[in-house]
Amino acid sequence: MTPDARIPRRPDGAPPPLMPVQEGMWQLAALLPEVPAFTMPAAFRVLGALDADALREALREVVARHEVLRTALRSTADGCASSVTPPSAYDLPLVDLTREPRNKGLRRALARAQQVAVAPFDLGAAPLLRATLFRLAQDDHVLLLVTHHLVSDGWSVGLMLREISVLYGALRERRPSPLRPLAARYGDVAAWMRARLDGGLRAQQLAYWTDQLCGPLPAARLPPDRPGAPGTALGRARVPFHLATELSLAIRDLAQQEGATEFMVLLAALHVLLAAVLQQPDVRVGAHFANRARPETHDLLGLFAGTVVHRAYADPTLRFRRFLRQVRATALAAYEHADVPIEEVAAAVAAREDASAGEPLFSVMLQLQTASPAELELGGAIAAPFPPRGLVDDRLRLMTPDLILDLTPSAAGVSGTCFYRPDRFDGGTVRAWLAGYQAVLREATASPDARLQALF
Repeated sequence: MTPDARIPRRPDGAPPPLMPVQEGMWQLAALLPEVPAFTMPAAFRVLGALDADALREALREVVARHEVLRTALRSTADGCASSVTPPSAYDLPLVDLTREPRNKGLRRALARAQQVAVAPFDLGAAPLLRATLFRLAQDDHVLLLVTHHLVSDGWSVGLMLREISVLYGALRERRPSPLRPLAARYGDVAAWMRARLDGGLRAQQLAYWTDQLCGPLPAARLPPDRPGAPGTALGRARVPFHLATELSLAIRDLAQQEGATEFMVLLAALHVLLAAVLQQPDVRVGAHFANRARPETHDLLGLFAGTVVHRAYADPTLRFRRFLRQVRATALAAYEHADVPIEEVAAAVAAREDASAGEPLFSVMLQLQTASPAELELGGAIAAPFPPRGLVDDRLRLMTPDLILDLTPSAAGVSGTCFYRPDRFDGGTVRAWLAGYQAVLREATASPDARLQALF
């Protein structure tokens, strides 16, 4: 199939297969059904006049438009079976707290929203979107929306909020929906992707990754402050991170000079830091990517985001500019071979005779959020994220890598959060690493032709 060919429509009524990226999450969610690692809550405090009926109808249209939200998933002897439920009325529970004093009502809304945000989903009962509206006063509400990660990702959350905003405005003005018809359904993309993988793409891409990650792999785990189980742990801690505007602009300028992206500059500098921390030049970093190159996927809700491994050899005598070019080339090749899920890559690498027993593909992740911030517009009402830090306690989140550096660019500079495992690291250690990372970025952007050994 050529890249320009349209994704074919599967027969109406045919159950949609899982996307390859869904399979690993399905297995983990089945093992940990009570852990709120897979819920994706978004909550907003809405100040101003709100039409609850129009909001309910907008939600119904979003669910009707996206079959992935109407897909029920259940375990069978052969794995996961799916079925799509037909569109129907959508329930938007309204919790009336107007008899409470405003501050008390707000606290009750927050407590209840936190409970709903972490409550397990019954994956066999669609839709896999639950919403609750808390009314504090006639002009003061809290809206909670929760999807399961099996049917959503960061891109999907922003898209869902935009569609709700557009549909709400149209409904209030008694206009037809201005949303264009979808070019494909989520299940159509899943069937198309699985056919490509089964048709030879899987073998070709796995061959690339087993060559790229040939072993024995050097150690990837950061030196811990205290011994801890290397596998998945429940609970994470965080340290804020910010790059000043001047440094952020310097990163952007260097990326443009080299035909690279800001992410590639940030990645190259992170490789340099990790080479110093691990005291070895051969380092690996994991990264999420949107995985929405096909135009049919741009307007689709659903889980598309995948994970790739970036491996680099940070030779200390190499100049940063040349190293950045190598990182760029490797990153582009990684994305060209990213259709096969990371779980299959890990299994293929572990099956090699020269594999390092128990060695993870990576222990540090870098994420640069490039999608537009998730915003909700409900007529003249003002909707702001509630609470700003999020609803789910970090102690309830799963954490497998040692560190996840989650960054977002803005006019004021690159900023974000470094999540880490408190069972293995002290906050002071993480802050020292982040200070070292900033130092590498400052030196690399100021003197891109300096040797790597001079940057840290």
